[in-house]
Amino acid sequence: MVLVALTMMLLVPGSLPSGVVHGGSAGTVCNAVKSPSPSALRVQIPNPTTVLAAGGSLAATFEVKIVNYTSANAGIRIWFPSVFATFPLSPSGSATIYFLPRNLTIAAPGWSNASLATRNVSFPSGLVFSNSTPALLSTQLLAVMANATYASLTVEVRWHWALGSPGSPTHNGPWSVPSVRGSGPGTLPTIFYPAPYASLLAQPNSQAYVGANFTALLGGTVAGRGFFLELEYPTNGTVVQAVSETAPGNVSRFAASIVLLTYIGYLTPATYLVHIHDDCGALLYSLPVRAVFAPAANVTVHLVPRLCGTISLNGTAYHDGGRAQLVPSATPYSFAVSGCAGHSFRGWGTTGGLHIASSSALQVSSSGNFTVRFS
Repeated sequence: MVLVALTMMLLVPGSLPSGVVHGGSAGTVCNAVKSPSPSALRVQIPNPTTVLAAGGSLAATFEVKIVNYTSANAGIRIWFPSVFATFPLSPSGSATIYFLPRNLTIAAPGWSNASLATRNVSFPSGLVFSNSTPALLSTQLLAVMANATYASLTVEVRWHWALGSPGSPTHNGPWSVPSVRGSGPGTLPTIFYPAPYASLLAQPNSQAYVGANFTALLGGTVAGRGFFLELEYPTNGTVVQAVSETAPGNVSRFAASIVLLTYIGYLTPATYLVHIHDDCGALLYSLPVRAVFAPAANVTVHLVPRLCGTISLNGTAYHDGGRAQLVPSATPYSFAVSGCAGHSFRGWGTTGGLHIASSSALQVSSSGNFTVRFS
């Protein structure tokens, strides 16, 4: 893959066609067309069909404009995440032009100046483009944000490419046509409401203990908004933990948190992604975190009724309220439950970073409670 960096300088506002969707927090107006990643960019155009000769150059340009611009839009700022223009090559691979995240203050109607988001890159060995796969402009599912509420501002985006071989005139590709339905299968609308802006005030720690809270401090338009956090594997997107939170209605910053555990109370040390969505589903941030085991974990034993028997954990017997300090491990610890005279065993349960792997094995990834019930 060929990767080229460019500082991006662009932005937008307006009003969508009919069919707005209410969702998330009470009264929130979301994008009219539901998609897996609302407010993001993923738009295709035909890939170049002309071979780029050695020493030739490939350019990507995108423009944005305000839909139904009025003077009231002046001064509004829009934040774009990283933008990628990707060109599939033959027989394999791709060339990618990368635009760094950037915000722009809106000052006038019409399409933005093309020079603000154009990158012309030279390729000494030339390029042979794929004839079967279109070129793609993408924010990789991350949302475009603005300091405006949903439905008060509409962005419209288009892009194209240009290539020039030595001694030949520049060949310009077609502009994409903005649409509220997307440009084809797997694409997203290019006329849409940007997500209300939520800034990341502090970058969370890149490493944290399993069982701890991963917290992102958000600012901007957060008061009264709902946020949905997911913990997932970066390789396949499998979600292992999720939580919904709503910021108080009178705050200018909000600490959004998710516990580094799976739904079943265990997590293997690895690198994960924390996705922060807003109440309309827009993906605001994708943050990596390396989850590692803490040096020790406290396992507190509970017996119901409290005088009923003992729990033998890792070879040591504990009565109700006993606490075992163990080293978190991917290898389960053995346990056994003694009987309770005159009572029948009803079952067991765990909280925190504990998971019952079998009738005699307890996985310990962080502190928690281990409860056994009799009746």
